[in-house]
Amino acid sequence: MRRKTQLAVLIALAACLVLTACGSRRPMKDFVAAGSTANGGTAVGATNGAAPVPGATAGAAQPGQSVPGATGGGATVPGSTSGGSTATGGTSTQGSGRAPGASKPNTASDAGVTPTTINVGNIVTKSGSFGPDQFTAFYYGAAAYFDYLNAHGGINGRAVNFQTCDDGGTGQGNNDCARNLAKDGKTGVFAFVADDCLVCPGLKYISDLKIPSVGGLAIDFYDYALPYSWRYSGQMYPTDGQHIGYKGNLYEGTQMFHYFKAKMGMTKAGVIYYDQSAQSKEAGDSFALALQKEGVQVTKYPENVALPQWDSDVLDMKHKGIQFLFDSLDIGGNQNLCKSIDSNQLVLKAKVSTISTWAQSVGSTFDYPCRTYIYSSDIPGTLGYDQTNNPEIAKFRAAMDRYFRSRKNNLFEWNVDGWASAMWFADAAKSCGADLTRICLMNYLNRPQPYSAHGIWYPRNNQKYNFQTKKTLNQCITIAHWNEAKKDFQTVGDYHNTCYTTPYIPYKAPSASSS
Repeated sequence: MRRKTQLAVLIALAACLVLTACGSRRPMKDFVAAGSTANGGTAVGATNGAAPVPGATAGAAQPGQSVPGATGGGATVPGSTSGGSTATGGTSTQGSGRAPGASKPNTASDAGVTPTTINVGNIVTKSGSFGPDQFTAFYYGAAAYFDYLNAHGGINGRAVNFQTCDDGGTGQGNNDCARNLAKDGKTGVFAFVADDCLVCPGLKYISDLKIPSVGGLAIDFYDYALPYSWRYSGQMYPTDGQHIGYKGNLYEGTQMFHYFKAKMGMTKAGVIYYDQSAQSKEAGDSFALALQKEGVQVTKYPENVALPQWDSDVLDMKHKGIQFLFDSLDIGGNQNLCKSIDSNQLVLKAKVSTISTWAQSVGSTFDYPCRTYIYSSDIPGTLGYDQTNNPEIAKFRAAMDRYFRSRKNNLFEWNVDGWASAMWFADAAKSCGADLTRICLMNYLNRPQPYSAHGIWYPRNNQKYNFQTKKTLNQCITIAHWNEAKKDFQTVGDYHNTCYTTPYIPYKAPSASSS
């Protein structure tokens, strides 16, 4: 059963690399299991030095109390009665209930909104078979952003009460989290931000209530079907609530494969996948098709998930002179593959893994020298967490260091995307002023102007495409490579200058399910 659960994620891990752009460790007590509380989750952001959120539970500091372990003089909750100052010197307007520059005070303008708070939900898979880090990276980035934002006055004088729920990696758990946080749509949270779930049928319940879900992603692509879901990578497909993609297919360009051909001279490559997993095989086949579209000679290596023949395939790669390897494997499979690569002395120019591998933990979980071959990508492009010369990334790193000190050397690239997802929500909410409503929020999210998260993201929007007539994609991506000397990933293809126009490649879309 555990193996079946693991296989269910393979298409997600592979598709993260090709179709969109997998994550993270806050103490387990900060997460609530699906259905375990009446409110569907506990407010987060009050541990590890984080500025607490008004209304936080589980022993969090309340308004006016200083934050245990906080630096910078001990941040107080925005809107507290102790003068309204934040630890960073920002002035909070929450005591007055008035948005900065507004002609009238804030009101309880919509479900989950009071004059001083905004209740925001989040669903992640923390306690599933893949451990607490794989599917929580979006959450940590978003939580850090909201902690930072609350310490600087919140959103037009309102603090964000960020509540997360662990769905356990099951459809039933996901449904429970959705119902506990959304309730009837009128008494639950105002919106969801930076969800990252393994199987995500609860998202339909949320969308049916017309509750916005901003940023993050559904690993099973279910968010592509939903009209009230704004995936972090953009949403280019029609959303009828039932069907994923465009007429049964998802589409992506070949930009990432083109990079390795243009920059590193790739002429032939291997693709390795699990043959008994339809998802893994479909992803492997799609990699091979994209490589062939780029004029690359491809050898496919199907593995038996129960009895993988890593050594046999690696020796064949060595015999054929293959120096570029792409995979649709889980992290455990990748680690075992790396052991075989090293023991058989296969020297690669690039071992291209999913974005789930773009993490500082590679230095301790993958063998040397195999880890020095590892590349990863974010599609469409995002600034790498290593690019601290950018002021927004510097701000992100400082907030992660402050609010999640225990994760100082455990960053994931999806932490950055979680931060940007929360920023997207905040910018949309700020545009509404004192009268924050879901309709106003969604009007901002549906603007035709692309959104860049203040330069963190390659701009993306929700423009719908007719893929019968749209045959090419111009897109900028980000490529990272593990640097052994720095013991971290380094951006080697910045999205500002790693842009290509390539043909669209169709991939079979999974079926949506509401069970």
